[in-house]
Amino acid sequence: MISVVMTAYNAERYIRHSLESVLIQSDQDFECIVVDDGSTDETIKTARDIGDSRVRIIEAGRIGRGGALNLGVRESRGTYIAIQDADDLSHPHRLKIERRALDNSTKFAAVGSDHILFDGSDYKWEEAHEAEERFSLTDVSSSLLMRSPISHTSLMVRRETLEKVGSYNETRSDLFDWDLYIRLAKTGFRIGKFLFPLAAHRVHEMQFFEHMERHAYVRHCYILQREARKLLGRGVVHEAVFLLLYAYRLLPPIVRLGWRTDSRPESVSPDRNF
Repeated sequence: MISVVMTAYNAERYIRHSLESVLIQSDQDFECIVVDDGSTDETIKTARDIGDSRVRIIEAGRIGRGGALNLGVRESRGTYIAIQDADDLSHPHRLKIERRALDNSTKFAAVGSDHILFDGSDYKWEEAHEAEERFSLTDVSSSLLMRSPISHTSLMVRRETLEKVGSYNETRSDLFDWDLYIRLAKTGFRIGKFLFPLAAHRVHEMQFFEHMERHAYVRHCYILQREARKLLGRGVVHEAVFLLLYAYRLLPPIVRLGWRTDSRPESVSPDRNF
């Protein structure tokens, strides 16, 4: 079984659409654990009103994103853990595609993809034509020094793998996914990425990053990269590249968006890195 873990904080406007994208999956062998991280709006009521027995809601109080993720993992029962953000959507075949990849491969311990951006109430998915070049996995473990290679809201990982690396780092305030991927690679696990996007990221004004100090977030990226260099045994030459990335991330959004090769906007939340 797959356990879909969703953490939520004041997500009443979007959580219904997010849950519905899980409930209509073509692979129906799943449970969905919603951990409410101390919401002060109608998030819990909105989730309960869906009235589906596959959705289990945990009222955790304000314990933070890392603690909420780990609580969801502990309370889940699946062999595989899939992450779903409360304001994002999953492709209707996401769980089927990712489970099949992990079932058929001993090389990868975790898989995911990039995401598509949208800002409406719904998203019309592209058909998942299963061409080999789109659904073969690329090993992105070697790219971890520069960026987080897959969207957190598309992640599926083996439960035993998460347990071996200690799951999420609750001492962090951001970059939970990037930190996890680095520890996976350090332990010898490989991360696979689909070229076909299996998640849609909703762009809206309430995202956490909109309310963060840019300098603090950029500093956290830099610190994590330096830690990763040591953990992964890379040379000090990377330090100069990290400083260049530090300067790049401080540029105005319109400048950076013009230079970037991926499609993610400035308003992504801190566990979706650029």
